[in-house]
Amino acid sequence: MSTVVLLSSDLLLQSQVTSKASATGAEMPVASTATMKAIVESRRPHAIAIDLASVGDVAQVVADCKTVAPEGCLIWAFGPHVGVARLSAAREAGCDWVTSRGDFLQRISERLVELEFRSS
Repeated sequence: MSTVVLLSSDLLLQSQVTSKASATGAEMPVASTATMKAIVESRRPHAIAIDLASVGDVAQVVADCKTVAPEGCLIWAFGPHVGVARLSAAREAGCDWVTSRGDFLQRISERLVELEFRSS
């Protein structure tokens, strides 16, 4: 079973994404920037998904995720399609998958299944 930590403060998004994760058999604990380190260290996820609308300095948050993430952990970032600067900042910070929020919601189930195959 794969684990993806969702870094988001959006309750509606959390509900949508965690239900999709459950349907694929993945675990998706939710974290804030304040709790991310403890959750990542305890859960040792296969990926961290960052809601760019829920974080401040994108480059710093990505760097913090990379610092605490276990080896091989993917960093995903998503945000509003109109947030071009934040999406670009996530790409520049080295995220493995950067996409719009709509695309993320459409493709998260597929990505979770791919992650399961990758981690097994």
